[in-house]
Amino acid sequence: MKSRPNYKTADGVRVPSVTTILGNLNKGDGLLVWANRLGLEGKTLEDGRRTAMDAGSLAHALIEADSTGELVATQDIQAEILTPALRALQTFREWKEMVGYRVLASEVALVSEKHRYGGMLDAIAFVERPKPAFLISDWKTGAIYLEHYAQVAAYGALVREAWDSNREAFGPTVLASLQAAGFAGVLDGALLIRLGKEDGSFDHHYRPADSQTLVQAWKLFLLLRQVHDTNQALKKVA
Repeated sequence: MKSRPNYKTADGVRVPSVTTILGNLNKGDGLLVWANRLGLEGKTLEDGRRTAMDAGSLAHALIEADSTGELVATQDIQAEILTPALRALQTFREWKEMVGYRVLASEVALVSEKHRYGGMLDAIAFVERPKPAFLISDWKTGAIYLEHYAQVAAYGALVREAWDSNREAFGPTVLASLQAAGFAGVLDGALLIRLGKEDGSFDHHYRPADSQTLVQAWKLFLLLRQVHDTNQALKKVA
């Protein structure tokens, strides 16, 4: 997995990432619920964080490798982490065959000159069934939260802006892959793929591009973009 880059506009100005902007949302309640559940199970917060993070990261890595044809070394991974990750991978493979899912480009870093932010997409994907569609695809471990829809909405905006005004930003390999698949700059929607942290469960959440979910999520992101700048300005004078 690539390290997150420093995003800069064409004039050399560093801009915040999508995840940094979304960090302005308060997600404390969800973390408290998770911590409380760990306590009821007799686990420490560090125990839960380590197991959940490792199993989720491994499942994500296995799915990415499955899409790119790479291999992930698993011989030294504990069974309690490996077993649910492999279960998630198998369920993903079954779903992938059912809908004809394939990744056209992964870990694509783009910058919006218009809205002054950057982001690294998990994937631009294509599905054949139930009808052909080009999608922003993003993997999540654990629950799906509202900010995740804002995240994929922001990624979609990055792709559309780059396609319309700066296709070179995709890089020659990604651009060739998109063009070979018939991509013409139109994203049909967004797909959040959820991987269970502990039990290897798998499900997906699709939203069409014109759905109110993505329309409102994009509005939320733009508001948070303003909040980010205001926070930074306030820190300088407080």
